[in-house]
Formats: sequence, structure tokens, C-alpha cells
Amino acid sequence: MSITEPWLWYLRISSRPPDMPTGDEWLAENGALKRSVHPSAYLDASALIEYWRTDVIGLPEIGRFADGMLRDLYDFLAGRNSRLEHTTKVREMALSYQSKLALIASPLTLLELQSWASEASMLHWLAEAIGAKNLRQRRHKDIGDLLRACWDAKRGESDELRKAVEVLDLQSVIRPLSAADGLAGVYLASLRGFDFAVDDFWGSPWWLMAHLQIGAADILHVCIARHLGCQYFVSFDGDFKRVREEMDSEMGLQLLCTPQELLDAMRRYPSGEDRADG
Repeated sequence: MSITEPWLWYLRISSRPPDMPTGDEWLAENGALKRSVHPSAYLDASALIEYWRTDVIGLPEIGRFADGMLRDLYDFLAGRNSRLEHTTKVREMALSYQSKLALIASPLTLLELQSWASEASMLHWLAEAIGAKNLRQRRHKDIGDLLRACWDAKRGESDELRKAVEVLDLQSVIRPLSAADGLAGVYLASLRGFDFAVDDFWGSPWWLMAHLQIGAADILHVCIARHLGCQYFVSFDGDFKRVREEMDSEMGLQLLCTPQELLDAMRRYPSGEDRADG
């Protein structure tokens, strides 16, 4: 057995079922978040990926492996990566309801998380199969083609290929993400009543964002956060710093650019009680 196999086995058992309902339950009739889900902070893909990673490597439950390899790995990472350490504290506060600040993700965020997770998992396996040197020659399109081939093989007629792909599936390489995959503590809000008219573009903050080279998907995240009525927008993508002033003054969104800033915001709204419905 290779050293990665027990590690990947741990990734499987560390997933937990979500501790809160998802979808429409948190929405008012106009598609905005209900008052019970405020104050709220919208997580874009960069922030949700960071949050998800802290569960995947098992940091909140690391005590169960206090004397093992994972404990040493945690000490190594946390001791040299304050970003990871702060995100872990964010997760712990969210899971234990220590803060009234609700963390929000949308279907768009989940799509980007799935894309990142699929590519990261395939790259992990390719590194073992062909080596890091050859891996550097692979493009994003190549990864997509390989994932397509695995998906087809899973449903194909070759028993040998299907069994091989099932191994990847068990190790979370090609299986879809579920709500149990590191998303506990995050409110997953559906999109209802959301629209973006052409007239909303010309001369608007959205135009300015595009002009300043912020990507279309990132701009849509801001649109969704505003539609949901969030007070904070969380992104660890430095591009948003170029429009921090406009986000605050014209959209009513306070930008949080680091895990430390998010952690500080959560601490401003202490609470030891569960949220009420409605």
C-alpha cells in the first residue's frame, strides 16, 4: 500500500453530513435571505475552496489522530500557514454557532468548487502515474479530456477499465461533490428571483469591474451576494481590492480579503445559540 492510500481513506471518513437544511429554506419570497440569516457573508469560490480544504485534511477532528502521521502534518501546516489556521478557526466557529454571521454559498460557488476539486483530484493521481515533470505539460483542457474518458469508462463495457475507474470514484476523484464534503457550517442558498438586465450594465459598477479586468464569474458572485442581501463579500482573490470602495459605497458590501478579516468579522457577532427559523 502506498503512503497516499491511508491518507485518501481518511479523506473519505472525514466528510460529515450537513448540519443545516439547504436551498430555499433560507429565502424570503423575493429571493433574498430571510432576516434570521443575517448578518451574512457571501463566500466566492476562492473562499469556499479554502473553507472546504480545512475539512478535507481533517483539521477540526485532528484530535482523533493526535499521535499519528496526520497530527504531525497538521503541526507542520498550521505552524507555517496562518491562512490555513485562521480558516480552520472560521470553520470551528461556524460549526459550533459561536457567531451570528452566516456564511453563504450559491450554486455558482458550488460549480466552481466542483471544477476545482475534480481537477485537483485528477492532478493528484496523474502525479503518481506519470510523475510531476510530465504533469507540468498537461493543460487544463487535457484534464477535462481525461475526466471525460474516466466518466465514459465508468459506464463502458470493459470490466477492467470500469473497475479501475471505480477505484478513482471511491477516492473522490470523479464522484460529484455532496453537501457532506466539507460544506457543513455554510448556508447553501438557491437563486430565486435573480435577474440581470442589459440596462444594469451600462455605466454601472458591473461595467467598472469588467473594465478593471475582474472576471465575469467573479462579477456574478457580487451580483448574487447583493441580490441575497449579504452585508459582507468574502474573496481571497486579490482582484477585488481594485473595487473595494465601489463595493462598499455603491453595493453595500464590505469586502473581506483574508481569512483573518473573515475571522474578525465573525467575532464581531458572538452568539452561542442556534438561529431561529423565519
